[in-house]
Amino acid sequence: MKLNKIILLITMLTAMTCFAQETKWTRIEFEKTVFSAALPPEMIVDAEKFEGTRMYKIWSFSEGFKVNLVVYKYDRPKEYLKNLRVGGSSESDQIEIGDIYARKFLYSKDGYYSAQIFIATKKALHYFSFTSNETDNINLTRFLNSLKTQGKIIFPAEKPSPEEAENTLIDTQIKSSPEVVTAINRVPNNLKGNYEVDRVTRVMSKIEKPNILTKAPIILREARGRGDKIKGQSVTVRIQLLANGDTGEVAVFSDADDKAIFEVVQAVRSMKFLPAKLKGKNVDSYYVVLFNGIVGDGSSTIIN
Repeated sequence: MKLNKIILLITMLTAMTCFAQETKWTRIEFEKTVFSAALPPEMIVDAEKFEGTRMYKIWSFSEGFKVNLVVYKYDRPKEYLKNLRVGGSSESDQIEIGDIYARKFLYSKDGYYSAQIFIATKKALHYFSFTSNETDNINLTRFLNSLKTQGKIIFPAEKPSPEEAENTLIDTQIKSSPEVVTAINRVPNNLKGNYEVDRVTRVMSKIEKPNILTKAPIILREARGRGDKIKGQSVTVRIQLLANGDTGEVAVFSDADDKAIFEVVQAVRSMKFLPAKLKGKNVDSYYVVLFNGIVGDGSSTIIN
């Protein structure tokens, strides 16, 4: 009897220790401690080679709160940020401290809170975008108060947050998550599959919401096609993103010509992504991609 109690106690203590380790946030030191930020415990990193100025991207999650970080390399990051125009925010702020220049844009509606924070250093532009299911989310407060330079909080939250143990990571140590590497290197299996075409102009009214997700799919590489094939035409594609990492059924909504539609479908089927999750398991989901005029001038919408 005593032995069973001892085993139970050890099991409980082990579980508590694992939980504490799993909930530790990770503090990233940028450019030899020019500034730092702490991100929620569940992190997905894409540091694979990418076209353009993007260096790496991080998705991080905690209960009711998520943060995305994208780091770009520019010749004059501060000058770029000072000239950047961002509209639609309910509140904005800016500050210059030492080697950094930062801008914050807040959006709040019906208890749903989102924001964008740009931090420019001498070498790079750091773009944080985050959403919270409520304005007083403890994780939101913790993140805002974690953004520091020279020991000072850059944009203090309205409420203080307690100091908690964190893992530390230097930005030069950032590497891609294994699942990201696998997804980027995956060869599409369904490039030549059939697809349906609906010759309509009012699209979204015909696209139903097929399921509810706890975590939407992560699109690592957006669809890319040939601008000369679809220039001046509009093509909307709803594509099924399967739990196994491949693409499934495709429905096209467009009155464009067949060549343009074919090019778009090929591009969409070549997307790189991590599947959506429901209760911790990969599930099928749908993704809507709009190509309007020239590829790269389109937009994408996740159906949750």
